[in-house]
Amino acid sequence: MNLRERVIELSARITTLRSEILELEEKRTKLATMETELDSLLRQPATSHAAANGNGGGTIDDRVLRLLKESPSAKFTAAKVHERLNDVNVDSLRAALSRMATEDVIQRPERGVYQAK
Repeated sequence: MNLRERVIELSARITTLRSEILELEEKRTKLATMETELDSLLRQPATSHAAANGNGGGTIDDRVLRLLKESPSAKFTAAKVHERLNDVNVDSLRAALSRMATEDVIQRPERGVYQAK
């Protein structure tokens, strides 16, 4: 391959990579927007359906914290919490538990197990 052909090949590849990077940056922006929306949804008060079922109101975080504080020495898995807060989407509940443990609001004595501080 001569010099001219190599320059053309490299230029074309650079153009392709720049385009791919631009697409990734757009996807990263979309991801950040979706994560922000999810965080906002997880912090919203529970639906009136929850209150009607006697599950109480408040955000998912508030409800989880209230449940764990009712039995401070008890250890709960996400499944056990979901049994008590069954109107909450289980994936949202898992995300909330993980976030609350990371933020040191509740304890995570072992993987997948949570309890009040």
